[in-house]
Amino acid sequence: MLISFTLKNWLSFKEESTFSMVASYEKQHIEHVAVIKKFPLKVLPISAIYGGNASGKSNLIKALSFVKEFVINGLAPEVPIPVTPYRPVPSGKNEPSSFSVSMLIDENVYEYSFSITATEIITEQLTVANSSSEKLLFKREKNKISLGENIKKNRQTLEFIAKTTRKNFLFLTNTVWQNIATFKNVYDWFKDKLQIVFPNSKFILQNTLIGKNNHFAQQVSNMLQKLGTGIDHLDGNEVPIESLDISDEALTKIQSSLIPDKVIVYKDLNNIFYFIYKEKDVIKAKKIVSVHKVNNVLTTFNLSEESDGNLRAIDLIPAFLILASDDNDKVFVIDELDRSLHTKLTDKLISFYLESCNENKRSQLIFTTHDVMLMSQENMRRDEIWLVERDHNQTSSIFPISDFTEIRSDKNIRKSYLEGRMGGIPNITGNVKLYDALNNEEQIYY
Repeated sequence: MLISFTLKNWLSFKEESTFSMVASYEKQHIEHVAVIKKFPLKVLPISAIYGGNASGKSNLIKALSFVKEFVINGLAPEVPIPVTPYRPVPSGKNEPSSFSVSMLIDENVYEYSFSITATEIITEQLTVANSSSEKLLFKREKNKISLGENIKKNRQTLEFIAKTTRKNFLFLTNTVWQNIATFKNVYDWFKDKLQIVFPNSKFILQNTLIGKNNHFAQQVSNMLQKLGTGIDHLDGNEVPIESLDISDEALTKIQSSLIPDKVIVYKDLNNIFYFIYKEKDVIKAKKIVSVHKVNNVLTTFNLSEESDGNLRAIDLIPAFLILASDDNDKVFVIDELDRSLHTKLTDKLISFYLESCNENKRSQLIFTTHDVMLMSQENMRRDEIWLVERDHNQTSSIFPISDFTEIRSDKNIRKSYLEGRMGGIPNITGNVKLYDALNNEEQIYY
């Protein structure tokens, strides 16, 4: 589970800002809050992030995505670190950007942090807390990396790795790449547990839509039917890989990136979708189609014939099924959850997930949205709804609406939000004048 995420000097976030999933003393919907008994700690299963256009909502998600990718993939020697510091003030570019992620792994709380410039890692640190104490696992200050006193296993090897870690490479990443498992559980949390979905992400968990996992594919089909998409199920028709309209260069690139159980989505010039995968060292392809039932007759459609809303539903449904499943601890962070979806459909997906949540659940859903119809205390607590606002200096800040003590549990928070009582709405000033060429006069739009 994600406990908190702190960032500073990243895009529109100039000052240190913290997004937290730790539950406050709210009494609403206590039944769906996760309880970590050994600390004690209560962690929220869901968070909705609102804000006006260009307020910084997506910048927060991009920051978390950057941390994930930097931890997992590292950098080649001498390659600049792709950090994007606060832009409006040029001096900010010379200051390090910093990030800190607190996460729950096997009922222990780890905190991993680092600060960077485009040329080097300035600081890096990892700690772990259990019910009785907090221990330093390692600490880095530029080229000096020291291990915590409790690190006994592989200590000599880790000290050697510390001395040879490049200035643009994270020590955490380097230890895993050198096949030392001491901190691998933290690396794996970023790699496998933290799932970030952007608006144009296609076919999340695509290998579960059709094929081997027939039970899961059936669940996807059932959900598509219940949500009124008109789709009965998805299917895949195997086609010769040679028949695809794909260049040799692109095919070689796909082939080199294929690993067992991995599926690559390919869309040709005619907007026809294919799954490309490897089976017994043979590259194969399936044309993905949607099947509609009309008057009990099954009719096949190319996915390019489906609406944007149906395609978005196909993208997201597997994620919600995973979130709602038992014994799952993935964290899905979805930017613009409501894109192309009707508000009732989005609300149904959220309700479906929340119905599965209880004190022992460890999955989480975090999303940005503009859909104010979802802003309701019937489903979510006040500490589960966050606002992002950008001030006159173009600096973003983020805060939960539970900070507003006057917003009671029986209050219509949607109305308060739209009236601007809490911030996080577009700062629209004045009227917009357009020239009407036909009538030779100005038209004023409010």
